[in-house]
Amino acid sequence: MLGMKAQIDPPFGVSRDVRDGFVRVVVHGDLDLFAAPLLEGELASVERGSDPIVIDLSDLSFLDASGLRPLVGAWSRASAGGRQFTVIRCRPSVRRVFELTGLTDMLGEAVPTPSEANIGG
Repeated sequence: MLGMKAQIDPPFGVSRDVRDGFVRVVVHGDLDLFAAPLLEGELASVERGSDPIVIDLSDLSFLDASGLRPLVGAWSRASAGGRQFTVIRCRPSVRRVFELTGLTDMLGEAVPTPSEANIGG
C-alpha cells in the first residue's frame, strides 16, 4: 500500500548501573516470550550481588505473561534472601498487566526518591 508505513516494534533492551547501593535495571521495548530469556540472563547476573534491585520499566512498551516470569522469579529469590526488589516507573499499559495478574502488591510499585534510586542521572 502506497503511503503507509509498516509499524516496527521497538527492539528489546536491558541495561544496568550501580549507584549509591542500588542496582538499577532499565528495561525497554517489548518484554515478551522472545525477550524474556535475555532479561533472565541479566537478572541472574545482577542477583550475584547483594545490593537492592530497582527495575525501571519507564521505557517498556509491552509486557505479557511470559515477560512477567523473569521478574516474578527474581522477586521471589530476592525475597527469600531478604533482598529488596522494587519495580518502578511503569507506563499505564504495563502497570495494568501487574494489576490484572495480582502482582502489584507483591512486586511493590513503591518509588524510591530520586536520590535513592538515582533516577534521571
